Order: sequence, then structure tokens, then C-alpha cells
Amino acid sequence: SIFRVRIPTSMTPSLQDVMDACGNAVFCCFTVKEAVLAAECCTDWRKYSQEEIEDRADKWLAETSRAWAWRDLKKKPHLQFDISADELPDNKNALRYLDEVWKDQFDSPSHLLKTIAVDWCGGWPRFLHARETSAKPQPRIERGKHVEFTTLGTEDVTTVPIALIFDIHCNGRSEWCGVHPLHSDEFTATHSSRLGDDDRDTSVVYPMSTRTLGDATDASTIHPLGGAVDKSSKYLLSTDANDTRKWNFNVSVVTPRSSETLIFSISDIAPKEVIKYISKMKRWEKDSGYSDVERWKDELEAEIREDVIDTDDKDDIEHYRMRLDSFLPDKRLLRCSELDPVTRFVVESEDAVLKGLDGDGDVRTFEPVEAQACYWLDKRNPEKKRLHLTLDYFFEDALWGGMFLNPRIKKNDGYSAPEAGNQSGRPAKRRRH
Repeated sequence: SIFRVRIPTSMTPSLQDVMDACGNAVFCCFTVKEAVLAAECCTDWRKYSQEEIEDRADKWLAETSRAWAWRDLKKKPHLQFDISADELPDNKNALRYLDEVWKDQFDSPSHLLKTIAVDWCGGWPRFLHARETSAKPQPRIERGKHVEFTTLGTEDVTTVPIALIFDIHCNGRSEWCGVHPLHSDEFTATHSSRLGDDDRDTSVVYPMSTRTLGDATDASTIHPLGGAVDKSSKYLLSTDANDTRKWNFNVSVVTPRSSETLIFSISDIAPKEVIKYISKMKRWEKDSGYSDVERWKDELEAEIREDVIDTDDKDDIEHYRMRLDSFLPDKRLLRCSELDPVTRFVVESEDAVLKGLDGDGDVRTFEPVEAQACYWLDKRNPEKKRLHLTLDYFFEDALWGGMFLNPRIKKNDGYSAPEAGNQSGRPAKRRRH
């Protein structure tokens, strides 16, 4: 009823008449699962379903973030800084800072992304369906019930390609996606303030992206974790300060040995309520990290004076200085980096705790995955205040080798939709007409 179709008045239009007249316009309004199921109901509609899936696949490849870091290894170590692979051409060079296990298998970022979607995740319909909803959680071991799962085993996990997929949804609608191949540098970084009171080896990961959501600037400010130079130049999310919508953040993992598995989710972040709570608790930081920049500047100049840095690298030194100078102090830009529960997210409910196998083959429970949020209240435009957000994720290192993962599934034929809650991961049976 939402489409106007010119059909002779002498005819009583059938559903097939409507589809013949505006099939593509109808299918573009469907979810992926609806488009696939419609094709299963009528073979004549299959071309519309296929065209719609192909269009959405092309759009995802073009728009999704290559959310990993790239570093110019030709520069001196003191002058190296990370940028996002989003800023690089779609060629082999964009993979240069990834581990050999990635560089040996892929020719370009688009080749990497397409392989993950088509080969590792079971085909475009299944993969795009997970972007619209979410990936399946890890298999649950229950006494007396058959369950299928896989793990990466106890071997060095840096020899297995492991990719994280970040998804952002707003009011149930997919808004952003980024893919992050894990790098060996992200393993075994000891942090005592995360994952409990004891020092433990953790993987610290953040989406290194410049194709972020809503941020029209290139001047994201100081992160509480790590150096400012090693962070993305854009906030992960930027939205109106009066935004009352509910934002969800999902993280899933996929490997060539397993299908996509949801491992962490943050639900129902409402920007307006976050601002209200931080303001009520009076936790907007006056300094907002700018003193760190001054310290880094002083360290740079000291290294130049002490000949730690070769002054012949004038262009690199100047670039580094400009990067630091881009973090200009502004009293109208306030930061909040430490205020539970709005900056620290730990999912500890029984049905969300991740489990797997230890070295002896016994079932164990892993430390909860944690996310650290940092917010900025931007008052630089008084008539359009905004809230910016970034996220850092902390994972126990043992998680990657022992965690229960959904078993690898065969690539489907392009038409079988995944069923909600189908723990086997098998495509739906096709009806014959």
C-alpha cells in the first residue's frame, strides 16, 4: 500500500503484478531475512532478493570501517604514530602493519573484508543478517544436551587470523560497522586496573577508525588510555546532546576455523541521560587531559636536545609537533573518563559470562570482558551541543585460545536465511514450488 503502481483499471492487481512493477523498490524495504524468505516463497522473486543482497553487500564493503592501525615503519621509532587504515588506498600497503598471518593471505582490505563475510561467516545473507540484529552468542554447555562448538586450541593464537567486528545500533537499527584484525601487539599488555585487582595479561583493543559515526571533525581530544598520538583522529560516536535514543554496541569474533560469535554487548546508552548523570555527579574534568599533551611536548623537545631523535628528520618532527598541537585546550570541551557505571561496562550475568576450556581440557570461566568509555561534552557551538564517545575494550588473553566459539558453517547458496536462535547454524530448508 505504500507504493503507487500504474496498473490498468480493468485488472485486479495480484501480488505478482505489484512485484513485477516495483520489485526492487519493495525489496529495499525488507530486512535481509525478509528478502531471503520472500525469495524462498516464490522463485520468481529470487532475482529481486539476489539484487538487493548484492547491493547491500557492495554498500557494506564501501562504507564499513577498516578499523585497524597502520604505521609508517620507515620513520624512526620515536616518530612513528598510528593512523587508521581507512585513510589508505585499497591495496596491499594498507595491510603492512598487520601480522604476517594476515599479509600472507590477503591482497587488500576489501579482499580481507569480503573473505570474512563470505567464507568465514557463511555468505552475505547470514553476515548481513548479523549486522542488522547481532551474531549468535557462544554455545552453552548444558548437562544432557548435545552442543557443537570449537576452540582455537592452546597453540600460539598469533598464528591464527582473529578478527573482531564492531557494530553500533540505534533504536534497533544498524548504524555503523568496523572490522579489526587482532595484532600481536594487542596481546599480553599488563593492566592492573582492569579485569579485577590483580595484574593479568589482557588484550586492549579499540576501533582505530576515521569512518566513524557523526563526527565531522578531525580533532578528537585526549584519551585516558595510551598516548594521544596513537588514537584515532575522530570520535567513535558523536551525537546531539539532547539525543534520547538508545544506542547499543556489540563486539563479535570470527576466525577461519569458527563462525561469528557475539562476545560482548553494551545496551541502551542514552546520550541525554549520560550528560545529566555526569553533570549531577560533577565529574566533568577541568583539565580534560591537556596536561598530558604538554608533558609529551616537553619530552619531545628533551629527546631532540639529547640527540635521542635525529634532527635531520625535520619533516617527521614537524608532523609530530603538529599532531600534538592539534589538541588545543578549550574550556568548552569537557571530558569524563572515570565514573561508574557510565564509563565502565562489565557484563557479569550468568548467561553472558564467557566460558571455554583450560589447558587440561576442563571447562573454565573467563574474566568478564570490559569496556572503558570516555565522553566529551562539546559546548563550542552553544546552539548545537554534542556528546562524543570513544570505547576501549579489555579481554583476558587466554580467552582467544580457549573460548567456546560457534562452529564453522558452510557457505550458503545466497538464499537461505539464518533462523533466530538456530544454534546449529544450518541454513533453513528451501521449499519447492
